Amino acid sequence: FPLYDVRLYPKEVKTELTRDVLTDPIVGVNNLRGYGTTFSNIENYIRKPHLFDYLHRIQFHTRFQPGYYGNDSFNYWSGNYVSTRPSIGSNDIITSPFYGNKSSEPVQNLEFNGEKVYRAVANTNLAVWPSAVYSGVTKVEFSQYNDQTDEASTQTYDSKRNVGAVSWDSIDQLPPETTDEPLEKGYSHQLNYVMCFLMQGSRGTIPVLTWTHKSVDFFNMIDSKKITQLPLVKAYKLQSGASVVAGPRFTGGDIIQCTENGSAATIYVTPDVSYSQKYRARIHY
Repeated sequence: FPLYDVRLYPKEVKTELTRDVLTDPIVGVNNLRGYGTTFSNIENYIRKPHLFDYLHRIQFHTRFQPGYYGNDSFNYWSGNYVSTRPSIGSNDIITSPFYGNKSSEPVQNLEFNGEKVYRAVANTNLAVWPSAVYSGVTKVEFSQYNDQTDEASTQTYDSKRNVGAVSWDSIDQLPPETTDEPLEKGYSHQLNYVMCFLMQGSRGTIPVLTWTHKSVDFFNMIDSKKITQLPLVKAYKLQSGASVVAGPRFTGGDIIQCTENGSAATIYVTPDVSYSQKYRARIHY
């Protein structure tokens, strides 16, 4: 919503952008014509409007891709489950449908537990046969930041066979907001979902990563020195007659639609000072 009305917004505003941002598919070839997934297929798999959630865990499945010469064989990310958690107020863990092909190799689980994944760097490889090209993501390094302990770390999915070279970096598409700070503090977006699409003719898979803006706060913190705007999709539970629908594109994300009078959603907030302080609440509708 506009923030330039000085009567409504007489001091600094803390706002959050909850919309999903998809980076380009991770693939090792420049031209997918004839064997890449279709654009409509990707659109069909993109999540419909939903209450905002946070990345909790990714379970990676891995398969073996034979090479034409033998020594160009590799393992690749063939599919995944992703688990997320709602905003503060619920301990539920939401597990996605399965994307891609199930494993022929041991699965790998990466636990993020609410830490902010601000960068992903991927390796890819190719197996070129006379009649087809097979592509796969062989390794992904996730850089994450814990803003409670001020610590940065990395976790890695590794297919452990002929991982090839780095060919994709999320920072190329989602550059940091500032270069005056270390990347773990200057980044602009954080990872919150991953999907995996099958290429035509069983020629591999194409992972797609979904990100959200770093302004989103798991704790729904109320800043005592600013006007705080909280999107209602940060609620952890919908009430009867309420649903999440696509926003009108100027709200920074999806919105709640109500078809009945009464409660719409339950949202939990965290004041940054004593609970005895009084607050004035405005609801945009």
